[in-house]
Amino acid sequence: MAAISAKPAPFHLTDEEELYWLALRMVPGLGTRRVGFLLERLLSPQAIFRASASELEAAGLSGALARSVAGGVSFEAAAEQQEKIRKAGATLIPIADARYPEPLRAIFDPPPILFARGRLELLRSICLGVVGTRHPTPYGVAATEKLSGDLARAGLTITSGMARGVDTAAHKAALAAEGQTIAVLGCGVDVVYPSENRRQSRIRVC
Repeated sequence: MAAISAKPAPFHLTDEEELYWLALRMVPGLGTRRVGFLLERLLSPQAIFRASASELEAAGLSGALARSVAGGVSFEAAAEQQEKIRKAGATLIPIADARYPEPLRAIFDPPPILFARGRLELLRSICLGVVGTRHPTPYGVAATEKLSGDLARAGLTITSGMARGVDTAAHKAALAAEGQTIAVLGCGVDVVYPSENRRQSRIRVC
């Protein structure tokens, strides 16, 4: 997409700009593919919300969805989300930001924004995904710990989902090796699940 294929640069969003990105993502019925298409055509969330309903229809939205966007129906919810971001100590990373992971940007329907906490520079490091069952055998745990620890010592960032089992073993091994690790949280950046993994305070979450 042209809007995100140009060389990205680090973003320093104002509160207003952040609100526009959140509102764009929270429009009911406006999925990631449509968001990407609108960004390609109109270049920024601000331009999208400033467009008229007819302009949005010309960009490919249905009449009802175009009116919903033009009416700014999602800004109240976006303001609530922005407050939650502040309380969680999280950072919003738009898809055009240089810190956005390049492999994720290249998938079919990349999320337009990420919520991240911790050392954000790790998002651009060389990452290795380690995922597996929540009920591994003792051998599975040992193998995960061995591989994850060795790879973390070699400089790779171990990335997993912080679930019980293989995921937790991978994170713990990376930390024990004094390496880097990223947890991708399916339940939100402000929720650590399972709760016992709160003890792994050095895990960076996103």
